[in-house]
Amino acid sequence: MDKQFLNYRVKIFTKDKTFLEGTLIMVDNECNAMIDDCEEFKDTKTPLQSPRQYLGLVVIPGKNIKYTEYLYKVPKINKFNHLN
Repeated sequence: MDKQFLNYRVKIFTKDKTFLEGTLIMVDNECNAMIDDCEEFKDTKTPLQSPRQYLGLVVIPGKNIKYTEYLYKVPKINKFNHLN
């Protein structure tokens, strides 16, 4: 996993046959990944029909990651704009 893909929407497929989709916000030297706005899908064969669960902010250990798909760059939005 490469740090050049920070702020990309990603799908991370895990060794337990689930995948997580969210915005990649951190990767370390051991390929541990932190993703925000994360949803978990239990069945990778039929993701549109599989049950999904919203998780929010998660850290995925690099040893559990099978592979990653990079979907698109997420535009930077200041979440606190309304406070100005």
